[in-house]
Amino acid sequence: MVNDMKIIRELNSSDVEIFRIVSDDWSQTKCYFMILDLHRKSTAEDFPHLKDIDDKSVLCRENFIKGIIVTEKELSQEIAEETENIITRLTEYSAQPSCSIRIEFKQISVSEFEKIGKYRKNLLNFFDTIIAEENLNVTISNVKDEDFNFLTQKITFNATNLKN
Repeated sequence: MVNDMKIIRELNSSDVEIFRIVSDDWSQTKCYFMILDLHRKSTAEDFPHLKDIDDKSVLCRENFIKGIIVTEKELSQEIAEETENIITRLTEYSAQPSCSIRIEFKQISVSEFEKIGKYRKNLLNFFDTIIAEENLNVTISNVKDEDFNFLTQKITFNATNLKN
């Protein structure tokens, strides 16, 4: 692991996990990342960078998990690779033949990056917008502060995604 990084779990639920990577002295947030369990089959469209693969069925599996790394600037290759490795290690339990995992980067403005780091509510609201873009009918911004006293936080499933 890159020696100057610490990983902080910001949110842990059954469908969404959010982490922050900070410098070893805690002075700088290097990036955030979110792991989403999309609870749907993966499709060839989920892997546009592999569009030239002849056998698209290799990409289509029973469940699709997505990692999204959020940064304010382009990460060094070393930190980007290590962050991808961390996400891969955190999702190894689901890296079965029936699951697909894809990791992508999202670069945002410095001011937006600083804003999400100031208050937990800003962080949750920001990631709610990404969750909505992924069409996962989950809301994390209404997690209560007292829920962070526990290992997992209860999230709200929107009516269109109620699980049986």
